[in-house]
Amino acid sequence: MKQKINRIRRRSGIVGILLLLILIMYVWIGFPKENRITAFDNEEVRYLQGSVYVSCNGEEIKTVLPGKITAKAGDTIVIRRKLDEDSVMGNTILFYCKQAHIRVYLDEERIWEDPDRSLPFPMLEGSYWRLIRMPASCEGKELRIEIVPQVNQYAGELPAIYTGTKASLVYMVARQGIVFLLLGLIAVILGVAILIMGLIMRHEGVIASRMCYLGLLAVITGIWGVLEARVTQLFTGNIPRASFVLFACFSMLPVLITAFILTYESMRDKWYMKALFYLSVGNFLIQQLLQITGLVYYMQMITAVHFLFLLILAGLIAGFVTMCRKPYGTKDYFIYKAMLILTLFGTADIVWYYLFPSGRVGIFMRVGILFLIAYLGYDTLRQIAILRIQEAKHSFYKELAFKDIMTGLENRTAFESTIRKIRDEGRDPEQEEEKNPLSWIIMIADMNCLKIINDEHGHDKGDEALFKLASYLKKHFGPIGECYRIGGDEFCVLAPDVSIECFEEVCQCFRASLEAEDQETAYPFSASMGYVRLDESGIDECVKKADRKMYEEKRRKGRVRL
Repeated sequence: MKQKINRIRRRSGIVGILLLLILIMYVWIGFPKENRITAFDNEEVRYLQGSVYVSCNGEEIKTVLPGKITAKAGDTIVIRRKLDEDSVMGNTILFYCKQAHIRVYLDEERIWEDPDRSLPFPMLEGSYWRLIRMPASCEGKELRIEIVPQVNQYAGELPAIYTGTKASLVYMVARQGIVFLLLGLIAVILGVAILIMGLIMRHEGVIASRMCYLGLLAVITGIWGVLEARVTQLFTGNIPRASFVLFACFSMLPVLITAFILTYESMRDKWYMKALFYLSVGNFLIQQLLQITGLVYYMQMITAVHFLFLLILAGLIAGFVTMCRKPYGTKDYFIYKAMLILTLFGTADIVWYYLFPSGRVGIFMRVGILFLIAYLGYDTLRQIAILRIQEAKHSFYKELAFKDIMTGLENRTAFESTIRKIRDEGRDPEQEEEKNPLSWIIMIADMNCLKIINDEHGHDKGDEALFKLASYLKKHFGPIGECYRIGGDEFCVLAPDVSIECFEEVCQCFRASLEAEDQETAYPFSASMGYVRLDESGIDECVKKADRKMYEEKRRKGRVRL
């Protein structure tokens, strides 16, 4: 027996060496630089280089793409850029916009406008690529893109603009979406196979129904995934029909998930899961009615579907707790856990959608469907998913504990933590040799007239003033130190390794910015400051000194609070 094990190990070692040799040769062969010449993507695609001017609601800024500005549905966002020979590669531009009407001009000549579609009921423009052929000679002309967002969700998004030949841009779109396209197609193929098996086994009753629901769930999710891959225009230009199928598939997911869950004995008699099934059916029908009448668009009803996903998750958790107390059999147990993981993937999609609305959506749900079909309840993957969620929550709450929500600056807790570190550095001889604690500069800043702003202009303006002051602090002092909000209208800057001359120069620029802002606002906008260099008296005493200097300046200005 021992000899057999040794022989197996030797053979395994030989196979491992051969695989390593293949990997080494693969890496070795892959080094030549001329391999792109023979690839299909041998034509260059580039972003529109340089800065652009963006205007909205009478305000114009200079920025780079992609980006985001403050806007709402119905606003007209104008992107302007003068073209030169280096800014455009090829004769075509391409960009992706979500739920907006687009017009493109070259100088004053309109070269593109989204088409007016004759539809049986009103629909939004949809989210899709705009592929625009440029005139033969466009150097020296101004490219102007007008974007009119139709929903607040994506209002203000400035798209990345690609330039190149039509072939290179189409290839880029296909390459970007190929992974998501394949995931969707795999789900569709597996779903069709499961659905056929369920129909063949229709005499098996509940088992056949279960397989049919699972197959339909995979097919619908796969179609949704294919449409979300942003490659639909490779096959069709019928954007309204593609948008309808996309939202219809998404709205059907809660119906199919609850129907599939109800085929198991552990959940068959749960009143809340039955209620969720009929609620999902009602939600689907109401959404179609509202869209047909034009009262509400599909895009504006996504939150209702997300809410159903969360309710399904809550129902699964409740049922899982019941199952742990009174098991219904091993088979149900593992499949039930697989469904719970699937719903968690859907929840992750919801979180991703609201955190990153401009990014791709539906990624987690598609992976979850493939997991459900391929593994059907592997408990270890559920544990990994839960562990990742816990780690993400821990990281989020840890960051939240040291951030001020209103201003985005570090908060009092972070300030006290830094003060303790500085205090410990002053007490530790080894650290004192390594880093001189006397290099720190402490500045206390206090906003003037906040009570007057709140009383005369409202607390919204008071919050706005605090946010502006924090932004100017971050802008000027952020590069040389850390900024903290340590009280209601009180801030602190801790700057290490900075000369007093440099710090005073930054203070002058900071004051100039506040004075300029004061001329623009309807309320008084200023701040009093006091700063000292850390000396032998210690960090706590120096903070008090800086605070006293700040109040001395406030008295000189006549801004002392009563």
